[in-house]
Amino acid sequence: MKKITLICILLVSFTTHAFSQEGEKEEKCPQVSITTSPSVVNVGEVEVFTVNVSWDNEKEIQQIEYLWEVENGEIVDGQGTKTISVKKSGETTTATVELKELPRNCVSRFTEAGLACKLKPKPKLLD
Repeated sequence: MKKITLICILLVSFTTHAFSQEGEKEEKCPQVSITTSPSVVNVGEVEVFTVNVSWDNEKEIQQIEYLWEVENGEIVDGQGTKTISVKKSGETTTATVELKELPRNCVSRFTEAGLACKLKPKPKLLD
């Protein structure tokens, strides 16, 4: 009886250890950054945002889907791609991209703000 109990304990211990190691295994996540136009873009002009993804597996990068959202602007080109063009409608345009098809343990939303600008007021003629 003691032998059977010992074997059962060892078997349960081994099984638990094997499952806990399997559960701890996490997939590697990509390195992600967003770049924007290198200079100030005025309201009404187009600002460009690009997401840069670096990952060990090139095949995984090719399967990523890009879903962009913007604040203080309108996407005029590039939705669903790595680069969007945004017509600014406010002082600071913020772009957020969600990367679809990443492993569950990876962050999938990234945000970047463009360079802020204020339009200079029109000069007034003083008497």
